[in-house]
Amino acid sequence: MAPERQAQITSPQTSTKERTDSSNFPPELVLEILEYVNCSDFDSLFNCCLVSRAWRQLAQPFVFADLSRSSLSLESKCALWIERLEEAPHVAEYIKELYMWGYHCDHDTVFSEHPQFLEGPNTYNLFRRLPNIKRLKVYDFSYFREAQLRTLKLSQLTGELESLEMSDVAFDVEGLLGFLSPMVHLKQLTISSLRLAYYRDYARAAVILHDTVDPVPKALQSLNVTFCDSTLSCIVMWLLGGTFDLGGLTDLAVSWNHVSLMDRSELLVPTKSFLGTVGPRIKKLQFCIPLPRYKKGGELKDTCLLGFELFQAIGGSGV
Repeated sequence: MAPERQAQITSPQTSTKERTDSSNFPPELVLEILEYVNCSDFDSLFNCCLVSRAWRQLAQPFVFADLSRSSLSLESKCALWIERLEEAPHVAEYIKELYMWGYHCDHDTVFSEHPQFLEGPNTYNLFRRLPNIKRLKVYDFSYFREAQLRTLKLSQLTGELESLEMSDVAFDVEGLLGFLSPMVHLKQLTISSLRLAYYRDYARAAVILHDTVDPVPKALQSLNVTFCDSTLSCIVMWLLGGTFDLGGLTDLAVSWNHVSLMDRSELLVPTKSFLGTVGPRIKKLQFCIPLPRYKKGGELKDTCLLGFELFQAIGGSGV
């Protein structure tokens, strides 16, 4: 009976050891698990880091793949990241995506005295430590000042970018052209609520944006653009001008913040010109025209006809 009792006592211990050993999966399998978890539940990704040291090392490229926008809204937060990268410099190689958040805390009593993002040396010192940034997201910059653009240029952060997303940002014409110019490898562009600051002559701005020839035109493969009425012509002229090469564009998403049916020609002429130019090569299209707020019958009809007329401009390209 003694051996049998001993077996009953040691069996749970053996089972626990087997469960512990089961964490030592082949690295290829662990990477598959981490990639799946990273896409579905980021919190679970941190739990995976607790399995073992091997899992933690394999998870680092997923955990540090991007710097979130909340982390880089102030110069002081950039300083914290500099300290982290000095302690673990290898982490910088994993960071592929960067959020730039231009929110200014002018009315916040806690942060009103803090230097803002891109307005001090910490931003530059952080950016020059990030050699592998491929995706950049820029949000809530009421206006890009010359000093901020200079910081980006000197840091050489954007030279290897493949994807750029801009939302609720404003440039002057020269600043916009200068911001895009170093992005020679840009393939994917997403823009929403892009404004031209302090520029009232939109016709002149459109000519400058169209006629400026970039030394290396950006060969876009994917474009997602949300137009607004005030700058629609300028943005269209910019996209069709010398900054971009749209010959290889295959994925296109077009939408509007809102559509005013008061003057259809202002909407139709530039938009049809744009769709007619890029349409024949498009393989994947997303097209969204917002419905009128009150959904009156006549306005709904006009909106549907407008959408059909714009869709015709693509030219039956076999999308």
